[in-house]
Amino acid sequence: MESFPRIENLYSFFAPHYWGYALQHLDDCLTKPCIMLRQIDELYGKQGVAKTIVKTQIVGVYSLTTARESLNTNTADLAADLFIANFGYRCSLYGMMVFFAKYVTDFKETKSSFDVQDILKQFREKFLMWWCSQIPEEKVVEEKDDGKPKGVDALRCVIRQWLEDGENPRDHDLYKIGYIDEKVLREVEQEFKDNTF
Repeated sequence: MESFPRIENLYSFFAPHYWGYALQHLDDCLTKPCIMLRQIDELYGKQGVAKTIVKTQIVGVYSLTTARESLNTNTADLAADLFIANFGYRCSLYGMMVFFAKYVTDFKETKSSFDVQDILKQFREKFLMWWCSQIPEEKVVEEKDDGKPKGVDALRCVIRQWLEDGENPRDHDLYKIGYIDEKVLREVEQEFKDNTF
């Protein structure tokens, strides 16, 4: 709120024209404490703020494709809703900026067309793994100092979210490449099981 006291400040900064800035300041984006997408509306006391921001990113992605069909408002709205519903508790504002900035060049599979499903797929299957791999080792082991999960704690949150969504954590690339330790995974699974009953 100190950096972006008004919604207009938020809309202005977290927009496609700042993608280059996000990529040039990856270290800051990785380490700065930042609100999650699902928390934005409550913080600013207005519904639809997060959706507007994500929709702007999606329109920015569309503008960089060679898709011939026009992007209608309903499609952009639905894509933003789906992104927030799936990743709102896993994705911060800075994380969102970096993902969309890198999406077209690094993650997109359907190069010549616009595909909402591909955006959701690549965030889950490629970006989360890449994002976690960028966290400096000292950040992974450092204690929480601002009340927000970091490093291993952040991975535990991701595992917990997968379990809540009914997904098998072992099916995800973060586990397959060894970034998520089996011991940590079992601990979270047991905690989830204990709290479910």
